[in-house]
Amino acid sequence: MPDKHTVYAEHMPAWVNRIEPRTRLDQLSARVADVPRLAFIDLRQALISAKAVHQVYYQHDTHWNDFGAFAGYREIMRYARVFFPDAPVIASDQIAFESRTMEGDLARMLHLADLMPDEAYNARFSAHRPGRTENLRLLIVGDSFAEALIPYFSWSFGKVVRAIRGGYGDLPEQIIEEEKPDVVVIEMAERYL
Repeated sequence: MPDKHTVYAEHMPAWVNRIEPRTRLDQLSARVADVPRLAFIDLRQALISAKAVHQVYYQHDTHWNDFGAFAGYREIMRYARVFFPDAPVIASDQIAFESRTMEGDLARMLHLADLMPDEAYNARFSAHRPGRTENLRLLIVGDSFAEALIPYFSWSFGKVVRAIRGGYGDLPEQIIEEEKPDVVVIEMAERYL
């Protein structure tokens, strides 16, 4: 999951310089490129493209909004459909985003939430869920960014289970054994790499 400053690099102050030319996300991407049976999905380009249409991260928060999560979902599903071509994907014309006001985490940390309201975009599905693939199961292991993906994945998969990523250790083997997911999505914010 790319950090907000990666997607909106043009808003970084001129005095902020990158120490290394390759980010940790670049390094990880290169390292896992040839790992068999692993589809490493870098969402940077999908989010950078989506921001031309709509804001993808909250202005006063480090997290993506529902529109950013939708762009991420569609990119992940592009890969998932290689293995599960019958899994339905929400089309852009089947969803609308309604604006509301919220408190961003950055504004809250600065105790300025009252002075810096953030515009949020709630997803509203405008189409009946298709005959989703009931027998497909997805496990998403992730941090706070994973939460916004669940409504979208629930539209495409018969069962979605979320395991909260509390550390940087092994996969939750017990959950994998119990749930027997067809797809495992490991979501991790770039800042934790």
